[in-house]
Amino acid sequence: MDLFLRALHILAAAVWVGGIAFLGLVAAPVLRRELPPAQRIVLLSKVGRRFDPIGWGALVVLAITGIAQILRTGVPLNLLFSTSYGALLLTKLGLVALIVLATAVHSYVWGPRLEALAAQAESLEATRLRRRMAALSGTNLLAALIVFVLGVYLAHG
Repeated sequence: MDLFLRALHILAAAVWVGGIAFLGLVAAPVLRRELPPAQRIVLLSKVGRRFDPIGWGALVVLAITGIAQILRTGVPLNLLFSTSYGALLLTKLGLVALIVLATAVHSYVWGPRLEALAAQAESLEATRLRRRMAALSGTNLLAALIVFVLGVYLAHG
């Protein structure tokens, strides 16, 4: 059972981080070069909406398998606050919480706002929002990679 939980956790992490990386490092730059802003906004919104259930589903699997792995270790929860392992795990969980919050803002607040501005894609407001979203996406990717590395370290360090 431990091997199954760990494998499922790693698979979900790969889907989640891989999807974020693909969108930020492949799809967005290509579309930035190939399409005018209005078309790019619409297409990236559609791609983002298509990835949403996959990304959020992976996060749910990560949460369930992560909690299950913690519970199966039998380690008392008070050790989370008194050991270096616990401190790293809490750091990882804190980063995940920030990523979830940032992803929700990106997908459900800023994304729809930018999509509504697609007709005025060259406006100062739309340009600023695109830049903010790109910066948040880059920060999210970096945080996701840190979470991934922390997970590997916690499992094998």
